Amino acid sequence: MTMRPKILGGQMEAKTNKINFFKKIYFSICKIKKYGELTKEGLKRSAYYIMDLILIISIIYSAILTLQMKKNANGLQEYLEQNFPDLTYQDNTLTSEGEGRAVLDDKLVKINFGGQLIIDTVTDYEALIDEYKNSGEPTILLTANKYITINSQGNIATYDYSEIINTAETEEQTTIGKDYFVSLFSNISYSYYFFGYFTGSLIGFSIVIFIYNFIISGVIFVFCKIKKVKVKFGEIYSMGLYAHTISVLGYFIINFVPASVVAYIQLFTLLLPIGYLAYAVYVNKWVMPENFS
Repeated sequence: MTMRPKILGGQMEAKTNKINFFKKIYFSICKIKKYGELTKEGLKRSAYYIMDLILIISIIYSAILTLQMKKNANGLQEYLEQNFPDLTYQDNTLTSEGEGRAVLDDKLVKINFGGQLIIDTVTDYEALIDEYKNSGEPTILLTANKYITINSQGNIATYDYSEIINTAETEEQTTIGKDYFVSLFSNISYSYYFFGYFTGSLIGFSIVIFIYNFIISGVIFVFCKIKKVKVKFGEIYSMGLYAHTISVLGYFIINFVPASVVAYIQLFTLLLPIGYLAYAVYVNKWVMPENFS
């Protein structure tokens, strides 16, 4: 039995073969002339493609950062054990072995907490808050009577040590000291950080790509109208999403290169999609699909 193509309105319905995800990546980077073929699948599929790519990159990015944090955590515990002062807790008062202030601001602390740890059981806690609340750096303060956190915006949270004891993981926990705080600050929830990295990168990449693509697509669309090129905005926007494949990869790479080359890669990821999209419109304008959706 011979299968015949379906005929609609006296015209043969063209069958569009779907292009797989990895071939789309290859075409997007290396075969700009194929953008016309890619757009035949429609704007919705181009949006699905770039979102799938962002999703994959966000997972890889988050996993790498989380693994780096886990590696740093081992060094963090060793650093805290060596530099955390001995502490005693009695009559709701925390006392440090030394009379001075211990400032723990090693890069391991900054990587894991974004700021610094301060142990000062001599200075009044209100004076310490006044000193650090406007520093613009996240800070954890251990004072004689209070456990205090200050974020980069200067927002302050204050806790009594009795609250820490009551919320301890084991009922046998009746006191706190050096070992307790070393364990507390070394016990990092990697799933929490992974979710934070993933959510931030997924949302951040998506916003940048879709808004920036809207801007450059609009500019090229206006130029095409002036030049009387028959092309729809949706077609340009669709091709622009494929052109941003290189941008997504660039935004990922930027987090793992030396600071000296970051600016160059940022410029690269901003300008290259414009060139890709402009060239794609130029070479594909005569093969655009008639009924784009």
